[in-house]
Amino acid sequence: MSRPLAVACLAGLLCAEASAGGGLFGRRLRVVEEPARAQPAAPAEEGKGKPAREEPEDPFAPAKPREEKEEPAEDGQVRIRPIELAKAEKDLPVDTRMDFRLSRIDKPLSTETSALFREAWKAFREQHARVDGAFERLPGAPIALSLTLRQDLGEGRWLADAAWDNPGALAWCRQGSNSAQVIAVLDAAGRPGERREVTALRIGLVEASFVAAIPPAEGRRVRLRRQAFVETAPLADDDPTRQAFQVAVTAGKPLRTVLTQERDCRSCGGVGYLRRKVPGKIQDARDPCPGACDRGKREVGLEVTFRP
Repeated sequence: MSRPLAVACLAGLLCAEASAGGGLFGRRLRVVEEPARAQPAAPAEEGKGKPAREEPEDPFAPAKPREEKEEPAEDGQVRIRPIELAKAEKDLPVDTRMDFRLSRIDKPLSTETSALFREAWKAFREQHARVDGAFERLPGAPIALSLTLRQDLGEGRWLADAAWDNPGALAWCRQGSNSAQVIAVLDAAGRPGERREVTALRIGLVEASFVAAIPPAEGRRVRLRRQAFVETAPLADDDPTRQAFQVAVTAGKPLRTVLTQERDCRSCGGVGYLRRKVPGKIQDARDPCPGACDRGKREVGLEVTFRP
């Protein structure tokens, strides 16, 4: 093909493509066409729509005081919550266990004597209480309290001044005479200023929040931590209690009690010391008992289980 003819053919092809509404260059432009660029936003005015710059905290700045929520004084509700519950007191180490059969009291060649039964019955009444008609073991030993009622907290609970004696067996208070303000749960109703002599069992340390009705905080809500006691009536030595006890034993219920008895120390044989020979002397030396007994006697526990 000659050069003039080739130029004419190429010109005709370009004209045909242009008349079809596009052309080679038009299609290429549509493919590589870039989207319209977004116009830059106008700068925001200072102080509007711009987040404030957070300044770093000073590690050496003093700590901010905590905001305590004060309970409304007009709320007359009494709130009591436990802080430390009393642990069950452990009995003396049981040295001997025996089954006491009620049907063999004072029989020939029997160890069930009337004297032992009276001692075991007394200990049982001190260590148990009747709950819904059944005998339940108390977690501790009740103590005698001298109370002066101060403020009624509702539901038999009282803020009271108490006094009691500790012979040395109570580990939660000092030995001797004690006096303190306590929370007492009483069975019978009372009035402020009344004095009572009750037998109570220690529950533990509680926190009481209430509106005081006595000076010096009268009319204000106070929060106190006090020892709490619940009145516990000891088992009476009467016919209904004995009958209920006999019925429970006959039914086969395991009723037990622990007695405290004095027995001869096994380390020293009941003399309170040990003899040791001294060369060149006629009289032997006396060394203290290694069992730390009291004049040759030791207190041991005797567990008695009542049987029919």
